[in-house]
Amino acid sequence: MPHITDFITKYSWEDILITLFVIVDDICQLLYGASNHPRARGPQPAMTDSEVITIAIFTDTFFRGNEELALTHIANYHRDLFPRLLTRSRFNRRRRALVREIESVRRWITTDLGVENDPYRRIDSLAIELCEYVRGSRCRSIPAEEPEERDKWFGVIPSKRKRKFVGPRLHFTTTLEGVVDMWLLAPGAVHDIVPTPELLATYRDVLVAGDKAYNDADLEEGLRRERNVALCPLRRKSQRAQWSEALAYALQKARRLIETAGSVLTGVFGIDRPRARSWSGVVARIATKLLAYNMAFVLTYVLEFVFGN
Repeated sequence: MPHITDFITKYSWEDILITLFVIVDDICQLLYGASNHPRARGPQPAMTDSEVITIAIFTDTFFRGNEELALTHIANYHRDLFPRLLTRSRFNRRRRALVREIESVRRWITTDLGVENDPYRRIDSLAIELCEYVRGSRCRSIPAEEPEERDKWFGVIPSKRKRKFVGPRLHFTTTLEGVVDMWLLAPGAVHDIVPTPELLATYRDVLVAGDKAYNDADLEEGLRRERNVALCPLRRKSQRAQWSEALAYALQKARRLIETAGSVLTGVFGIDRPRARSWSGVVARIATKLLAYNMAFVLTYVLEFVFGN
């Protein structure tokens, strides 16, 4: 897991860009045909969807989402690869318009990595900070107008000395290898238990490891009875029902692994600060960062196979 982004410094950025484009374009053609995603009206744009998605992944992988730096770098050093490069504002609009396609590419990669055959998942959440807490009442990125609705987006991060933040929480599941499978966004003040049924709605016959926040006897029983989903959070010492010593050790190990995935998502891809001004921009950038993260697993193997010593 800690080595999935070593390709960033191991190979030339031009080789990475070319390899990334080939992977994305192949998937887009399989999903939408040679013309990429069809338009309802008007001509096809000069810059293809595959190129936009490739640059978006490159931006989040190498520049932590800073579009201005990424586009300037490509214009100066890789213009031959993208001769029809868009301006920053047009690129931003295209990325927001392609959020469904970005998620479709991620789902394709996730399936190709074999997650459907993995009977184990890990579940966790990450705080997404959209603005400073003192400016929360004026934050335009929150999809709420009324004060009562806005209050739900003011959350607390227990692991960081209960630091307050404004924004959503990213609730997600991963495989034991760290590949992100399912995800959704919920207001920051909403407890982790609340979106869990929706997050796990498509699962059957799997064991899901989580931290102590996911302790809920009714939820555990309902998931087990309806779809044979074993939600196994770490137990609090005050609880009567405790796991066996072997299972508790395995859950603790799984917990450390998902914390590593969260560290990579925040440390390398900057998912905790998406740099977006609108809610549609927040969703598009988080979707792209999750795609870039999963793509790192593919690039690690493909680049080693093609350019490895």
